[in-house]
Amino acid sequence: MIEAILVPTDGSACADRALTFAADLAKAYGATLTIIHVVPDATIPQIGEYEAYSAAEHLRLGDALTGLGEEIVRKAESDARGLGAGELQTLMPSGSAAQRIVDAANDHDVDLVVMGRQGNGTFSELLLGSVSQKVLHTVKCNCLLVR
Repeated sequence: MIEAILVPTDGSACADRALTFAADLAKAYGATLTIIHVVPDATIPQIGEYEAYSAAEHLRLGDALTGLGEEIVRKAESDARGLGAGELQTLMPSGSAAQRIVDAANDHDVDLVVMGRQGNGTFSELLLGSVSQKVLHTVKCNCLLVR
């Protein structure tokens, strides 16, 4: 029985397809749908011994990433509601995407993680591919990858 579904999103087309699939499953099974967007840590690159950005620029970058994450989560929640998903939760932790997804799956006792196979943009696609593989091999529940 599927009672709790976790769907990570980065706002990409593939993540949107995973969200649609997960929302349909949640509706069919009356399952709780938890949407998660992991905000990447805003690290300060270094050039030699010097930081490439000031502390103020670092804070602005972190704020921008959080703001973008909030938009992605709001859209995903609206889309899921529009697709008929009943009980919804949203999460927006920061850090390593794979680790935070696995943590959320364990902490929320999910039965199924539904996630896109590729993310948004060339660099993100490579990262999300890596994230999906890490989640697939680490999570203790079932995992479904959507093309």
